[in-house]
Amino acid sequence: MRPKYIHPDQTSDERVEQLEAEILRLKVELETSKAAQREFLAEAAHEIKTPLSGLFGMIELLAKTQTDSQQKAIIDNLHLSSRQLHVILNDLLDHSKIEAGMFELNETNFQPLELVRSAEATFQTLAEQKGVSLETHISENVNKEVFGDLVRLN
Repeated sequence: MRPKYIHPDQTSDERVEQLEAEILRLKVELETSKAAQREFLAEAAHEIKTPLSGLFGMIELLAKTQTDSQQKAIIDNLHLSSRQLHVILNDLLDHSKIEAGMFELNETNFQPLELVRSAEATFQTLAEQKGVSLETHISENVNKEVFGDLVRLN
């Protein structure tokens, strides 16, 4: 927004008061806009997460049925894709929580080796479909257990 016209008879004190009032108005407008953005992100993510949870359940049920290797690969890709979408939604929510000053880490003890093995298993089928070899090598010096936010590392 353009500053209002400065009248030649206006004193510098009056101009300062006018600018301070304008700054305050713009600050309130910005905070209102940020709050609306946070609310929209949270609502949109929630609305998407609900059917996504249903997809997770259906994929799990489908995985328990008798399938051939091609069907199993498709199910594995569905599972991987839905997990990636879930991570993106959580990132959106985290971003809005950070802006609102409400972000909290979920710290716990976990085993890095298990985290790496889980990631490898998740991407193994996709690698095989692409004709790529996926291998992980973990140093013996890696701590058996660490403290951190496993949710965000996954």
